[in-house]
Amino acid sequence: MADNISYSLDELKDEIQSYKKSGDLSDSEIEQILDVATGIDNLSIPNGLISEFTGPLSEEKSLDIRAQLSKLNIPEKMKAAMFGNEIVRNILIYDSNKMIQGFVLRNPRLALPEVETFIKNPNISDHVIRLVANMKEWMRYYSVKFQLVCNPKTPPDIALKWLRHLNDGDIKKIGRSKNIPQLIATSAQKIAALHESKK
Repeated sequence: MADNISYSLDELKDEIQSYKKSGDLSDSEIEQILDVATGIDNLSIPNGLISEFTGPLSEEKSLDIRAQLSKLNIPEKMKAAMFGNEIVRNILIYDSNKMIQGFVLRNPRLALPEVETFIKNPNISDHVIRLVANMKEWMRYYSVKFQLVCNPKTPPDIALKWLRHLNDGDIKKIGRSKNIPQLIATSAQKIAALHESKK
């Protein structure tokens, strides 16, 4: 977790400067954000946003969680992103604030199936895709590489980088797909043809 926190601090610097210039954050909020990132804050988050749920989630409970999140300021949302339960993570990963998206990916309870769900969703922010693509702890999984390449929202430079790490069957499948950007599909076809010529 320590590596992730230091990485987030580096990432935060430019973000915070832009918020300071726009006046979207007060000086005290900026201090709180840095405290959250380093784990020395004293912000209080409702337990219902932290404790994991078991069993089916009712629509009423889901709406209640969204209502609680809507009342949080940015530093509190960031703490909820970093320590919140799965429902909170699945809501805040789509938050418009890039810092909050990044804090979700640094949540120590974040699991592989969640990351796979995030990156195969074409509605996910390309910022989230870029963050995941730079996180070794997730990119060691084949399924993450595959979902990144298959998501039409993935920036071409990232998709092309990881395309070469896929097996021949999946590369051929991507080359035939109508849901993949033409550049990626064409590259997959060329790689597949090259592999065939070497057999």
